[in-house]
Amino acid sequence: MRRVAIVGVGMTKFGEQWGTSFRKLIVEAGISAMRDAGITGKDIQAIYGGNMSAGRFISQEHIASLIADHAGLAPVPCVRVESACASGGVALRQGYLDIASGMHDCLVVGGVEKMTDVTSDVATEVLATAADQEWEAFYGMTFPALYALIARRYMSRFGVTEEHLAAVAVKNHENGSKNKKAQFQFKVTTEQVLNSTMVADPLKLLDCSPLTDGAAAVILASE
Repeated sequence: MRRVAIVGVGMTKFGEQWGTSFRKLIVEAGISAMRDAGITGKDIQAIYGGNMSAGRFISQEHIASLIADHAGLAPVPCVRVESACASGGVALRQGYLDIASGMHDCLVVGGVEKMTDVTSDVATEVLATAADQEWEAFYGMTFPALYALIARRYMSRFGVTEEHLAAVAVKNHENGSKNKKAQFQFKVTTEQVLNSTMVADPLKLLDCSPLTDGAAAVILASE
């Protein structure tokens, strides 16, 4: 197995971007990553694109070829990776394994979502498709509810408190406040998290991630 390096990174602004298309988001992130790496499209030998459910959010399937074509990188091999919330991370893993195996020397990995073009009710249904349709979604289970059950189990087993959970949101907002491309660029306190609207006990509004539009990309290369 060869050693693999991340040699370039890029990302778009995250948030409600009704005036920006799905393809423009991922291409913007990819071009930014290539510029950061000091390479051109001629150096890219493969594409791995992480995405959860473009088919439901924007009625667009077969996004890997769409991305390669719109980025001007066709006909390099292009693969869509779908793994719910971990889609981008799993795409990165696949890109790493590709280069580590010796298949390619330089490729781009991206993650993109366009989630705000539908209503919140529809988005909730789309996200629920990542749950078990027969044993979870059929009975009305949503992702916040599933995570709430997991949180309650974790709290019971390890003695974690709601204050401990709130510290995660405080940390995340602290990081977001330093990133001009983050969807939310403000800090929150533990008290604000604990007093925010209950979504699914014990998870409150500020414990939960928002719907968003945005993309990020990295360039991987053999060492």
